[in-house]
Amino acid sequence: MGEAIAFYTLAAAIAGMFLFGAAASASTTIYTADEEQGTVSILDLDKGPLATVPVGVSPHNVDVTPDGRLLLVVGVAAHSGMQMQGMGAMGALVLVDIAGDKPVIRAEIAVAQHPAHVVPSPDSTRAFVTDAVANAVVVVDLQTRAVVGRVPVGSSPHGLRLSPDGKTLAVANMKDGTVSIIDTASLTERSRIAVGRKPVQVGFTPDGRQLLVSLNGEDRLAILDVASGRVTQKVRVGRGPIQVFATADQKSALVANQGTKQRPDDRVCLVPLDRPGTVQHIVTGAGAHGVTLSPDGKLAFITNTVANTMSVIDVASATVVRSWPTGKAPNGVVAR
Repeated sequence: MGEAIAFYTLAAAIAGMFLFGAAASASTTIYTADEEQGTVSILDLDKGPLATVPVGVSPHNVDVTPDGRLLLVVGVAAHSGMQMQGMGAMGALVLVDIAGDKPVIRAEIAVAQHPAHVVPSPDSTRAFVTDAVANAVVVVDLQTRAVVGRVPVGSSPHGLRLSPDGKTLAVANMKDGTVSIIDTASLTERSRIAVGRKPVQVGFTPDGRQLLVSLNGEDRLAILDVASGRVTQKVRVGRGPIQVFATADQKSALVANQGTKQRPDDRVCLVPLDRPGTVQHIVTGAGAHGVTLSPDGKLAFITNTVANTMSVIDVASATVVRSWPTGKAPNGVVAR
């Protein structure tokens, strides 16, 4: 589309500092998908809110390519223009160029009726998107901006994550209680593993040996041994767990508990992985949903979808050190 997105107007004395280029490279930038507002909020950890980007979809999830050039946004279409691309009313993968001084939308790619989550390949050339209606993972070439493959998986795929070496893609299939294991070289499903009721998201430990699965229908975290393909443990967490992320030291898992619309939860659980221990509960905000870590692994960022905030957790002390306002109903979150 090519148009630059306007920045927030902040204090004139510091407005000139709000750049996305080299000046911001030493800090951490966080992106939240504001699903009910149709925007992505962008925040610099040191400087505060930078921009709100209208993205043309109701964004559910976001990620950044490893080369740091593109913000990937997926969601259901928020306008009728998406219906003209040959697949009816649907959602899209929106590519936002974040390499320059201002974010610029470069493309909207029709991918699915209900795209849920997206992750980029390690070389930044492809994106993998879950299609919750067609029960598939859609593969998109980010250079040609075209769909180049579809991999059948289980029923209603939602969250997905790549293994640390990029060779394996794990997909949480909500309706049939399984996780699909996909070979990214051949784009085939190697196995489908039963894990429990309503798995929503997955996450590998940094060594790739364990796969963490949030079981929204059981209020538990499933821990799966990747080599054997077996669930080795289930740990009770909060109500309605959604996203999960392993800490950089591999000792713990962070689990965000959203609860229900009528009775939202407001806690993130810190679950020990290296040895049995007590689960810690960290209060963040109503409807805790998304989880990601800072590049150095010292901070965790949590979206609170009911509170319309993003909380910052110091991982070492397991305490909330700051909260920021976001757009309405923040869901997915990524930091770089």
